[in-house]
Amino acid sequence: MDEGRVKEYMDFVQSIQQKVNSVGSLVSGNEEVTPFAVNRALALYYNTNLELIRMYEEQKVRHLDIQNDFEQWYDEKFEECRDEIMNMYENVGGKSVKPAAKEYDTRVKTKYSAEYNRRKKALDVAESRVSYLRKLFEILKRYDTILTTISYNMRSELKSLSIEKRANTDPEKNRVRRGFPSREEIPDFPSDM
Repeated sequence: MDEGRVKEYMDFVQSIQQKVNSVGSLVSGNEEVTPFAVNRALALYYNTNLELIRMYEEQKVRHLDIQNDFEQWYDEKFEECRDEIMNMYENVGGKSVKPAAKEYDTRVKTKYSAEYNRRKKALDVAESRVSYLRKLFEILKRYDTILTTISYNMRSELKSLSIEKRANTDPEKNRVRRGFPSREEIPDFPSDM
């Protein structure tokens, strides 16, 4: 790949990463995963997936167009080179010689090397883009599971902290208790115990 194509591809990758990063970055500056960050990632996950699907389909169509153009061009040049080679063998000795397809392929690649390389590189970049987006989908699928697990764990932690806090708070004095309440402090405590 030449430098221009590499830069173009890396710019594509970076633009996708920036869009996905809004869902993917959970860790805040102080290296904590906050409930706000988890809720934000969950809220953005659907829209990010939709955007990735749109980009994937767009890149897939572009890839198919480039691939079809390449194959059509190559087939035409293959036929031309086959005819040239067949004529060359007929003019040489009249013997019945059937060259291998590899010979035609090699002739196309050498005779039309500049055009072949240009088209092949464009096809390779298109394939790379589609492949990158597929890999990103796989990562996001696994990330969905991780994100859901983190969310459930965080809910459980917050719920248990809330219950513990309420259980240890004296509602009349608004302070945390340091010991067990006496029988007199517990309303409706059976006195015959």
